[in-house]
Amino acid sequence: MEVSAEDERAPRRLDLARLGAAAPTVLLASLLVLVALQRGGYYAESWGLPTAVCGCIVAVVALRGTRERLRPLELVQLAGLSLLGVLALGSAAWAAGGLGSALPETQLLALYAAMVGATLMLFRRATPLVATVWASLVAVSMLALGTRLFPNALGADASGDNRLYQPLGYWNSLGLWAAMGLALGLVLAGRSHSLALRAAAAASCVPCAATLYFTFSRGAWVALAVGLLVAFAVDPGRLGLAAWSVLVLPWPAVGILLASRSHGLTTATPALEQARQDGRSLAGALVVLSIGAAVTVSTLGLLERRWRVSLNARRAFAALLVAICTIAGAGTIVKFGAPWTLVAQSAHRFAAPQPRHVRDLNARLFDASGSSRLDLWRVAWDDVGRHPLVGSGAGSYAAQWFRDRPSPVDATNAHELYLETLAELGPLGLGLLLTALGAPLIAGWRARRHPLMAGVLAAYVAFLVHAAADWDWQLAAVGLAGLACGATLLVMARGSRARAVGTHGRAALAATAVVFSGFALWSLHGAYPLGQARTAVDSGQWVAAQNHARTAIARIGGFSAVPWQLLGEAQTALRKPDTARVSLRVAVRRDPSSWEAWYDLAVVSHGAERRTAANKALTLNPRGPETLALAKAVGITPSSP
Repeated sequence: MEVSAEDERAPRRLDLARLGAAAPTVLLASLLVLVALQRGGYYAESWGLPTAVCGCIVAVVALRGTRERLRPLELVQLAGLSLLGVLALGSAAWAAGGLGSALPETQLLALYAAMVGATLMLFRRATPLVATVWASLVAVSMLALGTRLFPNALGADASGDNRLYQPLGYWNSLGLWAAMGLALGLVLAGRSHSLALRAAAAASCVPCAATLYFTFSRGAWVALAVGLLVAFAVDPGRLGLAAWSVLVLPWPAVGILLASRSHGLTTATPALEQARQDGRSLAGALVVLSIGAAVTVSTLGLLERRWRVSLNARRAFAALLVAICTIAGAGTIVKFGAPWTLVAQSAHRFAAPQPRHVRDLNARLFDASGSSRLDLWRVAWDDVGRHPLVGSGAGSYAAQWFRDRPSPVDATNAHELYLETLAELGPLGLGLLLTALGAPLIAGWRARRHPLMAGVLAAYVAFLVHAAADWDWQLAAVGLAGLACGATLLVMARGSRARAVGTHGRAALAATAVVFSGFALWSLHGAYPLGQARTAVDSGQWVAAQNHARTAIARIGGFSAVPWQLLGEAQTALRKPDTARVSLRVAVRRDPSSWEAWYDLAVVSHGAERRTAANKALTLNPRGPETLALAKAVGITPSSP
């Protein structure tokens, strides 16, 4: 029997079709995981390539006109992020640091806009998108948990006070990351159509909860609670979701209980051997609990297909939940007082300083101290008063903090996305940000009958809430994960009929994407050697730092002070004071608000120039131990703050 050429090509076409269908999933998962592994994507050298790739995807898909399904809300979010980036770039005209301080903010916003655009244009259905984001969150959470359970086997496992923070580089953001994975896993376990996916999602709740616990992040727990409350309030099938939560959550709860009793894993300064023993024991217990969660969900999932819960049973379960909530509320009032009293007490405890030495990290979860956040917010609010219309410029908060801080606490961001945006970019910037972040919330309401909406909405709301008290936005991996959840809500809200963008719209979208890609590649051209120079300075490799800084200067030194400052520091360490002075003079001209550059210049200068530079550094950082010591050495008497 002869086989035609068309029949021979059929399997290959089928394989290509499957490969094409899997490509969006692989691209998005790779983006989230790889950026997370690059210290959470905090530095600009990890942004350029993802931005360029996503921009090219948007341009190609837009020109082909085959997959794009952009709706008004989707265009609103893309326009909000893009215009916010344009505003950040334009603020270089009045920012103290000029283009050097505004450019990183613009690069980050370009990455966010490009990722959202590529996600919206590649994914036609929400379910694969939910599974992709969930799998990415779980993978990184499990890697982080592995560094705790197997100390020194998978890399550094904790910060100086033994809080889990790798690979993102910040414990609170890692806590949010795991909380988002937990929210998605919970809903997938109860509502996915795939029984295998439900089992895997249920099993993932155990390690995600353990990762969240070992960060000892209070804010992440609060954000998760708020997200779940909003999801339950919006979801019409909240009763069924509550039932599945009752079945799934006991397994990670037992895991947290066991984790809290692992002395070697919850002590600020544990003995390494004890940490290893406790880690191995807890790892085995978590595996058993994960299997138990998977088996429970699989078994009940099979029964669910054959057995329908009666109306009376649902009513009885609802009454039981109401009774439990009522008793819990009454018990809270009896123990802690009226709600307004509890709020007042919480505000007082939030304003109190954080205890310096906490040996038992379990106790930290019940400490309501805001860790100097009120001071951070006051400085940002004062900046709003000084620049009420257009803000002080993108990337300017760090200089404002060092100049006005009431205590010698180092910070680069205000730990409050919305207030910092208002301070740096004014009411227009805040309006654009709220527009971009608010569009998915509207979409979530429209898609409230989607079976997976509750988990995605919980994760997205947790991201928005946590960003109001921390600097997740500056960690690109966390920002990408949060915005991916927002994009998922937008995809869920699509109707059955997809209305493609017109020819002129596709051309404009493609042109914008090309501009973003070109900008990203250009910025990467300078950010990469700058990152190498920064790493070399941190590790004391001064010759390499000097060479990388010179390369960065050749590419972006015309407007940025950072490569000049790094070059000056390297030349100082190499005992080249004359050339270091030349480099640092350029640095202070590029960014007169940088106290570090003035400090470095004072170190290598003499006479009047040394005194002038030291006085300038002290003015820009009056509470810094370094500047105070320098002022004393030079003979400057600091004025009382």
